[in-house]
Amino acid sequence: MTPEDRIHALGIWQGPIEISPISGGITNRNYLVSDAVARCVVRLGTDIPIHHIIRQNELAASRAAHAAGLSPAVIHHSPGVLVLDYIEARALSPEDIRTPEMLARIVPLVRACHHDIARHFRGPAMIFWVFHVIRDYIASLKESGNLHLPLLPALIAKAETLEEAAAPFEIAFGHNDLLAANFLDDGSGSG
Repeated sequence: MTPEDRIHALGIWQGPIEISPISGGITNRNYLVSDAVARCVVRLGTDIPIHHIIRQNELAASRAAHAAGLSPAVIHHSPGVLVLDYIEARALSPEDIRTPEMLARIVPLVRACHHDIARHFRGPAMIFWVFHVIRDYIASLKESGNLHLPLLPALIAKAETLEEAAAPFEIAFGHNDLLAANFLDDGSGSG
């Protein structure tokens, strides 16, 4: 089944639909879908356990982010599919992020993410601990007999040094995918 077939088969549309791919999305495919009533973004993507990507957690985070005023509403979800309300906006570039004016807008959003989303998050909360992810990647490389095994002791030592130096930690909700393109500018100046 093609992505377009999957989108047509959702059964949530009001009349005929137009589907346009949206560029970006490293672990998922994104589409702008318009029907007679609304425009939505459809994200297609399955769990990728080796990278600690669990779509059910993304769904819960998306709902909480909307409740916190930081993200569009979830319109529909099913296994491997997340449909969000469309926001007229442009994705930021790394150059955009580097400007003091944009940083002044983004930093409060990240702070709100850390503080406010957790207050609205429902269901089991899995922690994404970057140092655990690194250890898990290393274990997978060891199990597979990867040709980079001789590099692992130095990488493990660096990760352990960073984890120790970064402590103490305050547990907070984190976005964990702070690519510039994951920030949308709707032109309102509020973030």
